[in-house]
Amino acid sequence: MRVLITAGNTQTPIDRVRCLTNIFTGRTGGRIAVEARARGHAVTLLTSHPDTVVGVEGLAVNRYRTFDDLRALMAELVPAGQFDVIIHTAAVSDSRWRVCSKARLHPRFRRARSPGSSAAGTPSFG
Repeated sequence: MRVLITAGNTQTPIDRVRCLTNIFTGRTGGRIAVEARARGHAVTLLTSHPDTVVGVEGLAVNRYRTFDDLRALMAELVPAGQFDVIIHTAAVSDSRWRVCSKARLHPRFRRARSPGSSAAGTPSFG
């Protein structure tokens, strides 16, 4: 079986030195990828932490940093129809900044709401 797995976190750049992220390391997705490979499946892992699967022979690993990086990898790989199974374990950011500044931002800089988030900027579940 041909398996695609996403794992890890995404970073949302705020300016040239800071970003919003979360603490997820991609270990769960990495473990699933290693086990699937051990069972003889062709595995492609998209991860922000490729160090979780170092030394696994035959595992195709692609690294991403931001949601846009992950989306570009998925847009390249998924439409080709080369996977039988797709497993998403990545902890993807639910917000974006209107502009990523090259300079340090003023504290009153406002965050843009992502589709699917409430007016307060927190995800809506319903």
